[in-house]
Order: sequence, then structure tokens, then C-alpha cells
Amino acid sequence: EQILWEVDVECLPTQIPEKLEVEVTNMKIGDSVHVRDLVAPADVVIKHDAEAIVFSLVAPHKEELPGEAAAEAGAEATEPEVIKKEKKIEEGAEEEGKGEAKAKGDAKAKGETKA
Repeated sequence: EQILWEVDVECLPTQIPEKLEVEVTNMKIGDSVHVRDLVAPADVVIKHDAEAIVFSLVAPHKEELPGEAAAEAGAEATEPEVIKKEKKIEEGAEEEGKGEAKAKGDAKAKGETKA
């Protein structure tokens, strides 16, 4: 787990190191690398706090593939059933609306108007 991504150094602009390498071969889970463990090239002084942790070695996390997680979830849970509600138009209101439209149409055909 990397904690520190940058360190402050003092040197000439042409001597700024591109990278600092650390030997991690003998490290065990739980070990940490501090700024004091970094080895800088000659004429480069690390100005960062020597006790600051650069990174720690932690146990690997189990990584699941997206398909595996979905398969396990699908076996345990099912999708809810979708229920659609239909709007019911009252039969009386529907017939009443048709009757008014028919009466208006008949009145126009006869040349009558309502006041």
C-alpha cells in the first residue's frame, strides 16, 4: 500500500532523480519502507521527514471477477416481479363524454348553437 508518492529533495535542477529504487526482496507482510530507507544519488539530499512511511506491504486482497459476483448474487436472490396497473376509465364517464360530443356534432349539423 503506497502512502507517500513524492519526497522533497535538495539538489541542482540537472540532478533531480527521475526515480528512487528500493530493495523489497526480503520484506514480509506488515513491513514498511520509510523515507530514511531511500538511497538517493550523490549530491541529492532528501529533505522529507525521515520517519514518514513511503509504503507498507499488506496481504493481497481477493479480487472477484464481475461475472462471478453476479452469478453468486443471482443464485441467492431473484428479481422482483413487476406489476403494471392499468387505469380503468369509469364506464359512465366514458359514455357521457361520447354523448356530449355526439350532441355537439348534431347541433352543428343543424346549424344550432348553445348559449
